[in-house]
Amino acid sequence: MQPAIVSLLLNLLLALVTTASQQQSKTSAGVAALPQADGVYYRQSAAKWIQLTQARVADSKIRGMETYLQTDGLTGLNMNFVYPGAHAAIQIFEKRPTFFVRGIGTGAEALIVQLTCKKDSRAVSTTSLNAARENNAGFDKKDIYRVVVVLSLDGGFSATPEENLKPGEYLLTFGSENTGYDFGISPAKR
Repeated sequence: MQPAIVSLLLNLLLALVTTASQQQSKTSAGVAALPQADGVYYRQSAAKWIQLTQARVADSKIRGMETYLQTDGLTGLNMNFVYPGAHAAIQIFEKRPTFFVRGIGTGAEALIVQLTCKKDSRAVSTTSLNAARENNAGFDKKDIYRVVVVLSLDGGFSATPEENLKPGEYLLTFGSENTGYDFGISPAKR
């Protein structure tokens, strides 16, 4: 190997070791290390991650199936999914929360969908006519919040909404309404 290439490789290796050392010191100085287990996590503070659970669908309805099949998919297939409870178990007091995802979905599929709140449930509707590469499930465009994705060097990625979320109930999803993780945005603490 040429000396210049060897020198470059050694400098790269030194930079990686230095970066890893700096990361370790940040972790020991009260900054939470990234979660290692597969799942979806919310960063509550610099020192704490909270794991979200997958949202359970309590009821679902499909409308337009017969026409959809008769027209070979040229008409819309509408689906409505209901999630139990007026609020998600995880309530967040910041408008732009950061989530860390490992082993579930991809950053390209990640998006946040606002749920419609009812008395004792939350719901989301999809239609096949809205389906697109960046919205596989066909959520209504007005309900979608795009996320900024940052890939992690050790696998996984973080996802943060591009814009502030209004108080309400949401689903962090990965291309499908049945792979969602629910959370709520509560008004700021006083």
